[in-house]
Amino acid sequence: MGFYIRKSVRVGPLRFNLSKSGIGVSTGIPGLRVGTGPRGTYVHMGRGGLYYRQTLATPGQLNQHQQPNQSHYDLPSERPFTHGPMTEVGSGCVTEMVDTNSAALLAEIERKRKRIIWWPFMLICALILGGVLIFGQVTLWITVPCCLLLLFATIFVHQYDQLKKSVVLMYELDEACLDAYQNLFAASNEIARCGAVWHITAQGDVYDPKYHAGAGQVINRHRLSIGYRNPPYIKTNLSVPVLPFRQHSLYLLPDRILVYAPNGVGAVDYRDLNLSAHPTRFIEDGTVPRDAKVVDHTWRYVNKNGTPDRRFNNNRQIPICQYEELEISSCRGVREILQLSRLGVSERLESAVSASVDAIHSAEIAERERQQLEREERNRQRLIESAEPKQKPAATQDQNKSAKPTTEVLHSALFDILCCIMVADGRASPSKKSAIRDIMCKVKAGWTDDECDGRIASFITDVQTSGYSTILRRSMQQLPMFKRAGRERVLLKCVDVVVNANGQSSEREKALCDQIHESMRNGTSNDT
Repeated sequence: MGFYIRKSVRVGPLRFNLSKSGIGVSTGIPGLRVGTGPRGTYVHMGRGGLYYRQTLATPGQLNQHQQPNQSHYDLPSERPFTHGPMTEVGSGCVTEMVDTNSAALLAEIERKRKRIIWWPFMLICALILGGVLIFGQVTLWITVPCCLLLLFATIFVHQYDQLKKSVVLMYELDEACLDAYQNLFAASNEIARCGAVWHITAQGDVYDPKYHAGAGQVINRHRLSIGYRNPPYIKTNLSVPVLPFRQHSLYLLPDRILVYAPNGVGAVDYRDLNLSAHPTRFIEDGTVPRDAKVVDHTWRYVNKNGTPDRRFNNNRQIPICQYEELEISSCRGVREILQLSRLGVSERLESAVSASVDAIHSAEIAERERQQLEREERNRQRLIESAEPKQKPAATQDQNKSAKPTTEVLHSALFDILCCIMVADGRASPSKKSAIRDIMCKVKAGWTDDECDGRIASFITDVQTSGYSTILRRSMQQLPMFKRAGRERVLLKCVDVVVNANGQSSEREKALCDQIHESMRNGTSNDT
């Protein structure tokens, strides 16, 4: 199966659509659909190339190494007590695998999992009622409509159950995350193409190697088939690799690993996942896989010197293959061991998991920076609005013109004006940044150096986004409040300090400094 990213996911009667604007939901029949999304609620109708669309409203993630010179063996013992007790190998309880970032998702999946499925009951009732109508020799004009009604009711209940038991996960990955997940998918596909993949469920030490072809350990293993399907109760727009172990199933999503068990669902972060691979010698009594490497031979019953034991009939020769063991573990309880018929395939999976960890970390940093910038921009807008309201009654405006602005507003306005001077010549020199930090400290703004640096970086981003002229005009409109507060001399002194911070000033800096001095003398601001 190939890797894909769909733009839409169907859940019962609803279709979830992913676009650059966001996620939308629509429902309907061919030729007529009603939906809602980031751009509003709409009706879409038409067939054969002629369409009509009308917007209706805007919606408010134990490493055990094999001992040297020992081989694994999975033949059944013909004599009791020839090997030690078998130790189970497997993951812990999934209810304890709760990643801090997945708690809400796991709670929603668990809630959906516990919902009752009603359509089988509806189907049984429909069959019973249909049988009563048919075998009760009820008239045809009553039987046919009732049977159709029962059929439609069963279909409706089935669609309703699908909708109520599904959690929709729509992924829109950036370039780094998409490349990392494609590598993870390709690595899983490479393991799936091995001649044989086994899941080791138990292992034990051998007491008498003679009866186990000279092996040092015996194991219980089962064939494993790696597939691609959506996790239970989840609809997503990605193809998801799954490792279906005996007791647990691991679904590899882009941002986390979901662990499904009969008693619940858990989650593991990729950063908590440990992969350990090493070659191992295995005495293969079954069919040797097509891509396995045979390194030696032994006998079904063997002496200590490696010769066949002649006391046993049918003492056939057995090949020794070199396989690869891959142990998947985490601090949250996951521990599964895979045996692969081909060497070297685990390296790609290890590098893919490492790339996924790096991509997730980078995405989290970018998201935190974006949220920080949004918070700072909202705070800046609130401060500006509180200093200069856009629309107020005339009497209120006259009163506010004479009212003194708060200290917090003055600090924010002073910072904006000084930053405008800093970037007036198209660059922000370290000396001017240092001067602004010192000024904000002296005026007791209460900002740390890191916070001040963050505000400077946010200001530069605003200039790159909105343009220097827009930011300058907005900052110059705050000049009158310094005169009302009687702080015009403080402002002019701070402006002079920033202009002369590096010992020289450009023509644009001088012109802006002169404009601020003129505005303070005239008591007006220029929208330049």
